[in-house]
Amino acid sequence: MKYFDRDGSGAISLREFLVTLRGAPSVAREGLIKAAYEKLDVNKNGQVSLDEIAKCIDPTAWPEVSQGGMNP
Repeated sequence: MKYFDRDGSGAISLREFLVTLRGAPSVAREGLIKAAYEKLDVNKNGQVSLDEIAKCIDPTAWPEVSQGGMNP
């Protein structure tokens, strides 16, 4: 979270999300990034909180978790 949350607000703004990703995105890549961010922004307030991320990600599908090497 701290890696993306540059201002320490406890939420990730779209700008923080984009700035953290390396390299200048192509138009197509920028569209995919924005779509991913919008999916994570569950309450549509323009910021992504850790709680919102937790609602969107199912770690039980990760090989490390399903094989017992990591807790969800």
